[in-house]
Amino acid sequence: MDIHPQALLSQVYFSNIFCLDPERALSSGIHVALGDTDATNIVIYASKLGKDEIRLMAARITPPPSLLPRPDDPTPRRPPPILSAKGRDLFPPLPMALPPKPLKAQPQFKVPLDPVPTMERKNKDIVKAIVVRNIPTSTLPKTHPEYKDTFQWIYRGVCFALRGDIKTKPVDEENASRLAKVHIGMYVK
Repeated sequence: MDIHPQALLSQVYFSNIFCLDPERALSSGIHVALGDTDATNIVIYASKLGKDEIRLMAARITPPPSLLPRPDDPTPRRPPPILSAKGRDLFPPLPMALPPKPLKAQPQFKVPLDPVPTMERKNKDIVKAIVVRNIPTSTLPKTHPEYKDTFQWIYRGVCFALRGDIKTKPVDEENASRLAKVHIGMYVK
């Protein structure tokens, strides 16, 4: 390695590191990052030429090849032998495969149907029947592609209007019919 004659600071630095203690100089080196775009790193070390003479050498440090499996690889593989740790694989050996146990039929939990319909369920069924009766089939037949959506808008609108009483007392059918007609007038022309 050549050091420019005008680079006094570098000459003093390397002289102090490698010339003051010759025993330590042969067993140590300096790691230098050059700072270029490739992130090149070098090691500067001393090599003995004669009895009282050493030469500074430089060596480039290259990263090891990346031979590990990709993270998106669906089948993990053993790493190549170059990457094994102390002669052993990095992955522990797999245990011997045991035969799979037969699956037991698990009892299915079913929610029992409520034998007695609640007040809310009865009222919603009444509102549903009223809405179906009041939708004009001449304007919006049941075969129309928008019938289900329109029915749901009207049904939900009437249930929302009756939300205060629908859970607690029987619905007034005349009031529900009037509300259904008002909502039908908004959605069906």
